[in-house]
Amino acid sequence: MRSPAVGAATTPRQLHRGIGRRHGDPATSPTAIGPSALLVLAALPALAAAQANGGCVSLRGSSACPAFQSASISTNNALIRTYPFLQFVSDSASFDYQLAAYVKTSYVKDKYQNVLGCNDVNYTDPSNMYARYTTTVLCNALVQQSVSECRLSGDSSRPVCADTCADFARSEAFVTADQDLCSRPSPDVTKLIRADFTTCSLPDGALTSRCIAGVDNEPENCGFANSTVGLCLYCAAGGINSTDTCCYNAGAERRCDGVKLPSVVPTLTFSTPSATSSPTQTAAGTRGGGGGGGP
Repeated sequence: MRSPAVGAATTPRQLHRGIGRRHGDPATSPTAIGPSALLVLAALPALAAAQANGGCVSLRGSSACPAFQSASISTNNALIRTYPFLQFVSDSASFDYQLAAYVKTSYVKDKYQNVLGCNDVNYTDPSNMYARYTTTVLCNALVQQSVSECRLSGDSSRPVCADTCADFARSEAFVTADQDLCSRPSPDVTKLIRADFTTCSLPDGALTSRCIAGVDNEPENCGFANSTVGLCLYCAAGGINSTDTCCYNAGAERRCDGVKLPSVVPTLTFSTPSATSSPTQTAAGTRGGGGGGGP
């Protein structure tokens, strides 16, 4: 008769099968791990580094916020609730990617539809739903809200200039006034845009000479990113706008119907002075003139 212990002898292998599998077991083979899992695993070191830095990510090397190189942004839960894309940020490269995607998608819906009340927004091609210096204003907002969490110094948290905030607000007003871009906006749209300007220009440093100008962060296309409508409206306005060098650099005349930029020609001429008399002659003439004035 077979001993009952023989049948029980296989139990230890069964018990350990889930703990230590043999080499090549499909459950632990690298080919059994999906690409999504590999991406998550690859991101773990960077995410861990961000956590080790107190949940702050340096903007050093950022192409989206090049004028904010000495700043850092927080990735704490409070800021993630306002800017959900931050949960996927672990370094400046992932920040640039996520911010660019946010500006083209969620930001358009949150800002123009939900806040400013725009209807019939074109989400297929939202490039013209871009107020001047939008990315710069977002960089500034993220930095200012990270000052305490990331212990940023005054030099590391320089705000954008108040006139950049004004450019942004004026451009928002143009977007919401264009029925092709924003039909039937909120009746409070002017107050809401004024609030955007106030929030943007609130830091004390916004009125100092050390503030960050929008052109320093977004020099291309006059700060309108890929918005041809914004660029053309700005350069067609005449006055000081039409002589802004960015209109020439962006090729506004070629890209915009009816935009004619003034010709820029030198208005100052300089001539080289030439001597007509020697110091001795001048002095003698002066003496002679003085003597002729006597009785």
